[in-house]
Amino acid sequence: MKNVFEAIDTQSLVDKVESKLIELLHQRKLKVGDSIPKELELATALGVSRTVIREALMRLRMMGLIDTRKKRGAVITSPDIFGNLAKSLNPYILDEDTLKEIFEIRLVLEIGMADLLYRNITDKDIKDLREIVKNEPTSTRNHMFEAAYETAFHGKLYQISHNETLMKFQKLLLPIFGYVEKKFHL
Repeated sequence: MKNVFEAIDTQSLVDKVESKLIELLHQRKLKVGDSIPKELELATALGVSRTVIREALMRLRMMGLIDTRKKRGAVITSPDIFGNLAKSLNPYILDEDTLKEIFEIRLVLEIGMADLLYRNITDKDIKDLREIVKNEPTSTRNHMFEAAYETAFHGKLYQISHNETLMKFQKLLLPIFGYVEKKFHL
């Protein structure tokens, strides 16, 4: 039966136009700061109404891919990846499996940071890390970790990496640390 019927495309028209617009950005090799075609031109080229184009463009704005500028119209921007992700990483709306997987991503990244740490670490950084370890609570009240200590130690590692994106990622995790500590008494 599978060969007789083709899968039904369930994407909305706006979904399809959004995909086409992203494809257009790639095809034209547009860079940050480049203007994209006007709404009317896009509507004509794609054979859809300006309303559909506006909604698709609004989605691209919400993703941070485009921005509207006076006298220039819509232009390509560099999205704030973690700003967008932060809106979804509310620990109160994530299930336990997702929270666990976020912690696993953090572990993988921190293991992968070893080369950056080795390359960038200074004597002062080592002294700071030793001080953090020295101040580690002797008892974490029967928990696996204490968020404040974890934040201090791992935050220092991210700082040593000199990688701004990693540091943004670590800040993104801070609300999750506190939530997991309280909820699961790790």
